[in-house]
Amino acid sequence: MKDAIQNFSGADYIDGACLTYENAKRHITTSNLLSAQGLYGIAISHIILGAEEYIKALILLNLSGDSEFINDSEKVELFKNHKFKHNNIKEFLKSLSDTAVEKYDAEMFDRLINYTDPDSKYSMDGFYISRVFDITSLTENDAAKLIKWLVKANDLKNNGFYINLDENWESPERFNADDYKEANALITVLQNAIDPIFTLPMTDENLINYLNSRDII
Repeated sequence: MKDAIQNFSGADYIDGACLTYENAKRHITTSNLLSAQGLYGIAISHIILGAEEYIKALILLNLSGDSEFINDSEKVELFKNHKFKHNNIKEFLKSLSDTAVEKYDAEMFDRLINYTDPDSKYSMDGFYISRVFDITSLTENDAAKLIKWLVKANDLKNNGFYINLDENWESPERFNADDYKEANALITVLQNAIDPIFTLPMTDENLINYLNSRDII
């Protein structure tokens, strides 16, 4: 895998980003169908898988313009390590917070003059999504709630798929509509933030500016 990734072109990354985005949508469609049948545990598991694919799609898209957006070892982790993807979702959510967006905007001139890096590799994404596309943003409190929920996401994903044994048998059937609603809050943010990047027409001026800023086109 590592050898293949090292030989990737920008076009290869874009192909992977689009395939991954479509797979993310399939997981969410599956989740919606399962939740409609009251199968909330497995539905939550598919939400989490969809969230992992959403962030993977965004990372691959950014790699098409900057092959060092993440390093070589992280590129392998992107396909193998759930925790790596969850940590990147957390970082992305922080970049969408009002405080992070305002800080990125306020420091823009200083970065141009002093060649300083932004706080996060997702800072530019957060700024464009919140201020330029005017799609979505998060309060500090909302971002913190989602990040706190993500800490238990991998356990929730496993518990939604499998029969588990703690002190007693635990079934995916123990999850309810409220649990699903809590999980759905995460995917709603990711959908609102990332969908337009993959679905807006290529004639959209703001999308062109965003892609240019990331050296994607």
